[in-house]
Amino acid sequence: MPGDTLIFKHSFRCSISAAIKKRLESGDLALRFKVYLIDVVRSRPISLSLAKEVKVPHESPQILLLRDGVCYFHASHFDITEQAILAAG
Repeated sequence: MPGDTLIFKHSFRCSISAAIKKRLESGDLALRFKVYLIDVVRSRPISLSLAKEVKVPHESPQILLLRDGVCYFHASHFDITEQAILAAG
């Protein structure tokens, strides 16, 4: 059962975000994390509220790793790799 939470802030309008999404979907992150996707265009208020809550400036694409509601790792754009996420988690 996955423990920590991975949140992927994604824009369906952005080609970089689409490339990162495809890269993440090809891996096994769902075996290790509870994975959630936030559409930053449709759910902008949620995305901005989350940034404020976890004290990490909003970016897109962006991943946040949370444990007990605390963000312990985040990355954006091409710094988002399965290897970096697994090393952090």
